[in-house]
Parts: sequence; structure tokens; C-alpha cells
Amino acid sequence: MKAGRATVARPRFALLGMWVVLGALTWPATAQADTARTPAGMPASTGACTAASDLKALHLYGLWRVQFDDGEVSSVLFERHPQYADSLRGAVNRGGRQSLLSGDVDDGELVLDESDDGQRISAVWTAQATPSQCGREFTGQRRASDARGTGPASPAPRRFVLRRVPGWN
Repeated sequence: MKAGRATVARPRFALLGMWVVLGALTWPATAQADTARTPAGMPASTGACTAASDLKALHLYGLWRVQFDDGEVSSVLFERHPQYADSLRGAVNRGGRQSLLSGDVDDGELVLDESDDGQRISAVWTAQATPSQCGREFTGQRRASDARGTGPASPAPRRFVLRRVPGWN
């Protein structure tokens, strides 16, 4: 480094790095055993089932797959919210288009706000943990908001199933 030149710190983009991985990810036709290492910040799997009422945001960190009732399949990545430790931050990747997600899980109910531009809510997701799936599956609805993000839009809610990708205990 030359004398007199200032060094500029580069911000870290954890989600961006994960989306590089997602670009190469293809969903297997058959389920794989959960044998991969545990992601940072995620509690190690003990083989015990976490009850829906005991689910916390940290139980949802990692890669998920969402399938809508119309057949669309997308990837979702959840991480720790940078400002609220008990909340989620993440993104959904639909055909190369990404939207931000923020939300909470409480007593087995997952509530997420989706934003296409990072400023306005474009949709709200609500889902319940499937009791027999140990926190690895949620079923619910995604409701689009109007153009101003202030109310429901005309399209009907879209039903979905959100499943953890094998290997992300």
C-alpha cells in the first residue's frame, strides 16, 4: 500500500455469498440424509424433535425450498436478523429475482414480510409448523400487497409448503 492512501473497508454480504451457492443448487429427486455439517449459529441436531411451540428463529437458519400450489418452486435462505436477535432475515430467490424477507416464529407460527425493493412490503407470508415434521416444514399462505404496500392486492393468496433442504439440520 502506498503512503497517504486510505484503505476502504468492504462490507460483507453474507446473503450474496449464499446466493452463489444457491445458483448451483438443484433439488434432488429423492431425499438425502441429513449428514452435512451444521451451519454456523445453528444448534447441533440431537435427533430429538423440536416441538412447534419451542421453535425459535435460530431453528430456521439455513436453506429452505418453497413450493406453491401452482407448482412454482423457489429457494429461501434464512439468517439471523442483524438488528433483532430473535428474528429472521433472509431472501427468496424466484427464477433469478430476489426479494428480502424479515419475520418471526412464535408458538409454531411463522410470519414474514417480503420486500421487492427493501423499502416497502410487497407480500406477507403466514404459516404453521407441520406438527409431525419437527420444525422442518411449514404450510401457509403468501398474500401480495398493493403497489403502495398498504393493503391486500387483487390476486388471491397463494398456498405454499416450505421445507428445509436436507443437510441443513
